[in-house]
Amino acid sequence: MKLEGKVVFTEDDEKPLTHLMVLDFEANAIEGGKLDPQEIIEFPVVIVDIKERKIVDIFHRYIKPTVMPTLTEFCTKLTGITQETVNKGITLEEALKELTEFIAKTVSIRNNIEHPFE
Repeated sequence: MKLEGKVVFTEDDEKPLTHLMVLDFEANAIEGGKLDPQEIIEFPVVIVDIKERKIVDIFHRYIKPTVMPTLTEFCTKLTGITQETVNKGITLEEALKELTEFIAKTVSIRNNIEHPFE
């Protein structure tokens, strides 16, 4: 990917990109250390229209951790995410499936195509 002025191009076909996906995971955490594994507990993605410089769609899911299902007190204080919230969440696998469907729908609508991943 390269930038030319305010247009972003992919290197393989030099077609300008129109949108970016921005993600910002939150994970269970301990103070002064690192959990192993670090499980995602919040899975947000925003679709940004590059030309308009604005968010045009949002995907957001809370993830129920499976390896260490109980959030640390530090994690809740840091993120504001509660145990009750993640208990009502979905698995990471379900979130990835839903994200794939969300992207396909969003790309199809924005670019007027039927099957964006073919």
